[in-house]
Amino acid sequence: MNRKQKKLLKSYLKYEDFLIEDLKANPKEAELYLKSALKEYQEHKDDRVLLLALNHIAKVRGISAVAKDTHLTRQTIHRALSMKGNPRFSTLTSIIHSLGYSLTFRHIRTNP
Repeated sequence: MNRKQKKLLKSYLKYEDFLIEDLKANPKEAELYLKSALKEYQEHKDDRVLLLALNHIAKVRGISAVAKDTHLTRQTIHRALSMKGNPRFSTLTSIIHSLGYSLTFRHIRTNP
């Protein structure tokens, strides 16, 4: 990693710390953040944004608490919610439920 990359990573980590503290202090903001990430996923089919948002919310709650609640290891949660994550549906729904959210379905179009 070169100097420029290290500086960028350091800046990102400071921002991530700020974001997590802000989300911790504002639960409604956390919900809006997740809804925005889900909308982004639905529009662009890029799951990295949604996984990153779930990762941030999991850090707000505490990865250890999520692990205990879901009966998954901390490593499994970190891997599932990483930018390279490819979690099973059951893993994702367990994490989402542990964070205090649920998946809901709504009809978006009719078939001719």
